[in-house]
Amino acid sequence: MSRQPETIIDEADIRDKDLLLEMNHRLMEDERYDRPPTQDALQRRWNEFLYLDRYGVYLFRAADRRVVGYAVVHLDDQPRYLRHFYIRREERRRGFGTSAFHALLRALDVHRIDLDVMTWNERGFGFWRSLGFRERCRAMAYDPEIYGG
Repeated sequence: MSRQPETIIDEADIRDKDLLLEMNHRLMEDERYDRPPTQDALQRRWNEFLYLDRYGVYLFRAADRRVVGYAVVHLDDQPRYLRHFYIRREERRRGFGTSAFHALLRALDVHRIDLDVMTWNERGFGFWRSLGFRERCRAMAYDPEIYGG
């Protein structure tokens, strides 16, 4: 078994917004997100993430300081709620996801965390299960325009 890469966590700020928006766009593509927000809504959401104390926004960096991903955590929830978690496509399958997740838990000083995975995101579901996550509920949505009716 190969050794996991070192992952450094930095708190993001407004100077990182363009990079975060680009990675968030890739995350929505990878998840095949079914309710993409408008550009205005996305800008407002990221302003909240970056300016409000109830969110933590973190960049994951490799040992050479290049950004390999990011996370957004809702800090008001107990347990904490992992709202976004993304590893850049070119950095996947190299151990950064696992390393970043454990580094994030240490940075947050928590042992429990919740998250949601889209039901059709099999790769994401497999990743989280490999880290020890277990399904505890099924969220459902009614929207005939998206899902048929």
